[in-house]
Amino acid sequence: MNIPQHNGVNKAKIKQKHKIPAKFFDMDDTNFVLVDSSLWNQIGNDLNTYTELLDIFDEVGQHTSERIRREYFGL
Repeated sequence: MNIPQHNGVNKAKIKQKHKIPAKFFDMDDTNFVLVDSSLWNQIGNDLNTYTELLDIFDEVGQHTSERIRREYFGL
């Protein structure tokens, strides 16, 4: 079975994931609709923006997680 792909992502999953917007927009048209890494890379005008954001979130999350454990749970 040939499953349509868009940037390596199964198109059926994209449509299912964005079921309501897909009623109004062509979710496969990347000239008008951007989601996931495509959106953030466009905002940052760099192909690495999304992965850089994930790295930042991971770093901040580790610090925040330690602080929550220490200050709120006394661990």
